Amino acid sequence: MSVGSVALRALGVLRRVLQAATVACLAIMVLAITVQVVGRYLLPFPIADAVEISTFAQVWLVLLGAGLACRADALFTVDLVGSRLSPALERARRLLVLLAGSVFLGMLMWGSLALLELGARQRAPTLQIAMWWIYVSIPIGVAYFWIELAVRCLAPGLDRRDHVDGEHPR
Repeated sequence: MSVGSVALRALGVLRRVLQAATVACLAIMVLAITVQVVGRYLLPFPIADAVEISTFAQVWLVLLGAGLACRADALFTVDLVGSRLSPALERARRLLVLLAGSVFLGMLMWGSLALLELGARQRAPTLQIAMWWIYVSIPIGVAYFWIELAVRCLAPGLDRRDHVDGEHPR
């Protein structure tokens, strides 16, 4: 088994885990908002925990979902020129996109380190959990987004569905 196939299998496992986590975040968010609405309109009191839970689930959903959206080509892109470039220029364009994306994601990663330190000391107002649990979604989401961006830019011909998810091409 080659290093490349091990890396592709690991990426497939990572993708499945993050897809499941994203679905779980969405389910938690929907459930928490439903509880909040029922508490507010059918019971005599709002349930404040539900608001915080849904907010935190949304943060995780967005940060994990960004990498999944990159993989699915669901992010806004301007590729008017890409199809008209020679293969060498298209390769250079992809590398430039990777470089610019890496700089942006690197800045997000750097900024998240200060939040992690703060989050170790700070508590959520209602749930009283360490904010570290929320802030750690930033470096995790950014790292996964960078992985998908790198795969997209460095291996554009890789059939992301069949080869990386462990399925065999038909």
